Amino acid sequence: MRFVSETSSGGVVEQLFTLGEIPGVLWTPAGAAGVRPLILMGHGGGQHKKAPGVAARAHRFVTAGGFAASGGSRSIGASTPLSRGSRRARP
Repeated sequence: MRFVSETSSGGVVEQLFTLGEIPGVLWTPAGAAGVRPLILMGHGGGQHKKAPGVAARAHRFVTAGGFAASGGSRSIGASTPLSRGSRRARP
């Protein structure tokens, strides 16, 4: 895992990371220490991992005492030969 940026707001630290080629975001309490639960958050297709609703829920979980993480896919937004072929109408 490689962290690529960090911001902080309202006592919540937001860290963008990559895990291999997969991007993600980790929200933690500022100054967090010790063991805490981690909530892995999914987001609907077409929605960004930092969409307003996802970020709001992450902030709520973190201020309640946990960590939250959301990830994406390296292929989201990318057009691959397979994805182009799957969009073609079949005869």
